[in-house]
Amino acid sequence: MQVGLANALLQLGKYPQALKEFQKATELDGKSSDAWYGLGATYLSLEKQIENQLRQANSPYRGLLLGESYLEQGQAEKAIATLETAVHAGPDLKCSHAILGFAYLRAGKREEAATQFSLDWKEDSRRGCLLGKLGNAVLTVESGDRDRASKVLQDINAIDHDFISANSDWARNQLPGPQVEVPNSLSETVPGPSEELAGEGRYSACSKSLAQQAGPKSMKDLKLESFCSFYSGRNDQVLRATSDLLERSIADPEALYWRIKALERAGLVSLDHGIELNPDSPSLHSLMGDMLRGKGDNAEAAVEYGKALSENPDFIAAQLGLARSLYSDRRGADAEQQVRAVLEASPDDPGANYLEGEILVDRRAYPQALPFLLKALKVSPDEEPYVHADLSSVYEDAGDLRKAISEMKEAVVVDIDGGYYYRLGHLYARAGNKAEASEALQESARRRHAVDAASQFQKAP
Repeated sequence: MQVGLANALLQLGKYPQALKEFQKATELDGKSSDAWYGLGATYLSLEKQIENQLRQANSPYRGLLLGESYLEQGQAEKAIATLETAVHAGPDLKCSHAILGFAYLRAGKREEAATQFSLDWKEDSRRGCLLGKLGNAVLTVESGDRDRASKVLQDINAIDHDFISANSDWARNQLPGPQVEVPNSLSETVPGPSEELAGEGRYSACSKSLAQQAGPKSMKDLKLESFCSFYSGRNDQVLRATSDLLERSIADPEALYWRIKALERAGLVSLDHGIELNPDSPSLHSLMGDMLRGKGDNAEAAVEYGKALSENPDFIAAQLGLARSLYSDRRGADAEQQVRAVLEASPDDPGANYLEGEILVDRRAYPQALPFLLKALKVSPDEEPYVHADLSSVYEDAGDLRKAISEMKEAVVVDIDGGYYYRLGHLYARAGNKAEASEALQESARRRHAVDAASQFQKAP
């Protein structure tokens, strides 16, 4: 009952309400794999929604997040180009040199990686970002000196007992083990001002200190709490701190960045619980497919969707996910065959109608696309602007510039590189609205110049 209600809210895009219901469901039945999968899916849906907000910001945090996204997708050179721009634009971005160092490392540029790691962790003063020290441990492993790397990791463990387990994904299973445990780590036993603790890499102590702070916290303290809590693996505390930040400043880029990072981690933790309970669940394979598709690995995503469908051939979410993977992999005919099967079973499914409309727009079959796109207007809020962009193309082809302009005005909320504003400007020009055309084209140029050519978010169909 609880899971059913939560799933309904999730499908309607009511993510905060769905989150509360899934959390209740896991509390009522901690062994319900569906509840844990749903909780994970909701966290990841919230992450995507908030990520769209950060994409609109002219902030180095936007570039930092984008660079990390490219790195997850295995596009190391794009990650480097994007992260270099972010680091240059925001020299005070915490741990950004270390993140850039990992991008260099993935590209096989060890010397450049070592330089970036050393910029974020000063071994002589034992201060900076502990992620830089972790990067040095990975470099040492790659050089073949696993004993020395193990000592570096023991040193990190002594500084902050929780740091390695919370951030081991950066090491990609390269760390030697098992690690020597240090129960009474420095981070747990020595008090101090929160900012000083953070500078020493003692994120757990910093997080706990700020959590216990009496009275209202300043914006600066909340941002520090978000940073320290994230690097010590306290996702719930990050979410509380960023919620307070965003109540005061609704689009603060730093708050959005830390919230996105914590939501992603919380989602993956919930999915891990679901995996432990039921590793063969169709829901699990479908969610894994969604995650892989989001990282650009369409072939592996298709495999996961196939596993879900082998367990449940009528699983519409997996059928649609497979269709989207095929379409992203430039297999349009196969994608359309798959999405038509979804539409036969569920003619009003918004996602299936959107994808079919998208396929037809790409073919310039505009009149045929229109009815599908009109049904697609009920898609999730993060996809709706793209439906409006396709509808604009349909109305422009039909010569209805008024409707084309109206639809494109709804789409520009997700414009990153100025492309949608460029289209809007030319629509205004065609309609004879010179002032509006000039304004839209100026905005297009501003956005285009604000984004490095190698650093553009790509629309996922």
